[in-house]
Amino acid sequence: MRYELLLQPALSKAPFETAVVEAALPEHKATRRLDGAWCVALPHGEVTLVRLFDEGQLKGFTVQVPLSHQLDLVRETLEWGVAFARETGLALVDPRQMRPLTLADEGSLTDAYLQTAKYAGEYAGVSEAVLAAYGTHEPGAMSMQVKVLLAIGAFIALVLWVWSKLQ
Repeated sequence: MRYELLLQPALSKAPFETAVVEAALPEHKATRRLDGAWCVALPHGEVTLVRLFDEGQLKGFTVQVPLSHQLDLVRETLEWGVAFARETGLALVDPRQMRPLTLADEGSLTDAYLQTAKYAGEYAGVSEAVLAAYGTHEPGAMSMQVKVLLAIGAFIALVLWVWSKLQ
C-alpha cells in the first residue's frame, strides 16, 4: 500500500508529452527499471513513478510514496514533484484533495498522508506504517519496558517493607 500522487498535464485536455517527460527524468535523480517504471532517489527514501493509462491512452505518471510514520519522504516528494512539474509543464495532483499541489500545500498533504499511513498500519497491517497508527516514542518519554521494570521494582520494595514490618 502506498500514497499516490499524479503527474499529469496542467491542462486537462492537453496531451501527455511522454518523450519530453521521460527525457527530463534522468536529470532529476530518476532511474528506469526493467518494468518501465522510474525510481526517484530522494534523501529519505525512494518513490516510484508508474505510467498512468486511461482508456488505452497514457495520461501521466502515478507517483507512489511508501507509507511510514515519518513525513520526511512525502515532504521531499512534494518539493521534487512540484519542481519537476513546473519544469516539464505538468501538474502534481493529489487525487484525495482533487487539485494540483504547490509547496504551500505541505500541511494538507502531510495530514492526508499520515491519515492514510495510520489506516494502513492499523487496519491493513502495513508493517512500515504501524508506528503511524499507534504513535511513536517521544524523546524524553520512558519506554514501556522501563515503566514495567519500575513497577516490578516498586512492588518488590513494597513487599520487602511489609515483610520487615511484620517481623
